[in-house]
Amino acid sequence: MTSSATEEISIGAFLSQISLGNPRKEKKNKRLCRSEPFLKPRMTKFIRQKILYAVANFKNSLKRPKNDPQQLYSSILESIISLTVTESFKQQPPRQKQSVRSENITEERVGSISKKEWKILKNTSANVILDPKTANPSLVLSFDGRSLRTETQREFQSKRNHDEYQKKYKHQYNAWTCVQAKEGYNKGKHYWEVDVKGKNDWRIGVVKESAPRNGFSKLNTATGYWTLRLQFCRLMALTEPVTKLNQAPPSKIGEHLDYEEGKLTFYNAENRKHIYTFKEEFRETVYPVFGTVETEKPLRII
Repeated sequence: MTSSATEEISIGAFLSQISLGNPRKEKKNKRLCRSEPFLKPRMTKFIRQKILYAVANFKNSLKRPKNDPQQLYSSILESIISLTVTESFKQQPPRQKQSVRSENITEERVGSISKKEWKILKNTSANVILDPKTANPSLVLSFDGRSLRTETQREFQSKRNHDEYQKKYKHQYNAWTCVQAKEGYNKGKHYWEVDVKGKNDWRIGVVKESAPRNGFSKLNTATGYWTLRLQFCRLMALTEPVTKLNQAPPSKIGEHLDYEEGKLTFYNAENRKHIYTFKEEFRETVYPVFGTVETEKPLRII
């Protein structure tokens, strides 16, 4: 008998183990194996595939636990997923560290300040006026320079030509709908309030003089912006990475800058509750900055 026949007989013997307890099935398998050399080549190939498939299934059944056939496979699958996720985390580059002197402070660590402290804080009130030369061309500023909104579609279409949307000044925003204040600060303490009641999108804080204003670059601590952002009803501090603030958006926000201490603190101006504090070693002039994409209710400095 040829080696191939011997191999097929071995497979037939293996199949007979599958059919233990079923003599009729065992007899059929043996007859198939002995008859294989006399069958047509096409039929022989078909039978060989069937036999190999049955052998493979039998081998797999031996590997499965008797009490729970799916348990082993579930365990293996979970292990593969776990290893894949772990490996993907190992391959991720380390996050960039924030250039802060100590960790930023969230609401949970401070709470509300006393009325006496609030009165002292408000004594440092600053007269913040928006600088039209820094405003994105699609922003509409009030005559007193205390409020801003994005222009409507009708206002946009009424513009005479595209030149009115081109950047003309050094610190003018040409992508993000932002504007900064005329006066910057390089010393002292300064406080101002912003009315954000009923608004769904805004950005407020301070920006350093050398920060980028061209294009849609990230406006966060890594690029010289220390701001809070409300977007899709979610309040966040634009750190790197973003810090989500789990609290309802306030109606009126107070901002207090202590330049020497390197602190920019945000409060709920209605209940004196602390929202967030950025800690940074300021080394150049910083300006109050504001932004919104809403066209109806303006963002107003109180």
